[in-house]
Amino acid sequence: MLSLIVVILGGTLSAVDSVCAQGMQLLSPINGATNVQVKGLSFSWVPVAGATEYRFMLATDPGVTKVVREELVKGTSYTYSADLQYNAAYFWRVMIYKPAPGQWSPTFGFYTQAAPAPLPALPPATQPASSTTMYGPKSITLDYKPNYPWWLLILIAAVVIVGGFFAYRRFAIARAGAPSAPVTEPAPRAKPTTKAAAPQEKKVVTKRTMAPKAAPARKSNFCTKCGAPLRAGAKFCTKCGKKLK
Repeated sequence: MLSLIVVILGGTLSAVDSVCAQGMQLLSPINGATNVQVKGLSFSWVPVAGATEYRFMLATDPGVTKVVREELVKGTSYTYSADLQYNAAYFWRVMIYKPAPGQWSPTFGFYTQAAPAPLPALPPATQPASSTTMYGPKSITLDYKPNYPWWLLILIAAVVIVGGFFAYRRFAIARAGAPSAPVTEPAPRAKPTTKAAAPQEKKVVTKRTMAPKAAPARKSNFCTKCGAPLRAGAKFCTKCGKKLK
């Protein structure tokens, strides 16, 4: 029974030794690679039969003493999440860690890419000497640069000042000589009233006076009743008193 246990233990130890003795083969990045990316770089190697976990190491020197990252990986690849430096040399290696630590693989080295060129600086913003902006449906900016001699500007200013002085003086003289108009208060505003209908004028009809008709001439100058003679123009008979027509 004891011999059986020793044989089994001896067989197991020999199997582990055979796994650890196998050499590791690195794949990417290859040894001596250049212009390697600095962001999200992935490392890979050939799997070893019987190995369940690997030990990964990344450094900045060939002796792998200045370690940048050391990880235990269960697969056959590892992605470095941080950013590497530009124009820098890095070295990496892998070994079997389980079921038992083995020997290190050969150390591979590579060079990262060059730093990108900086963007050119923008020129400073310049403001025009003078501008006039007109506002409307569209804004249009008109740029102009006046180029007048200094003596002409002084002459124009003097003419404007003298002209304004004489104009003010003429206005003051005219105002002093003109009689002041009396100030009248405005009449009170009458309230609107309803206009009554104007009475219609009665037409006055003037009757035309007719001249009295002349009495017809009597046929005789005697009274028709009593036969007494009548005077000319008499209206009554002097004898019988009959009214004459």
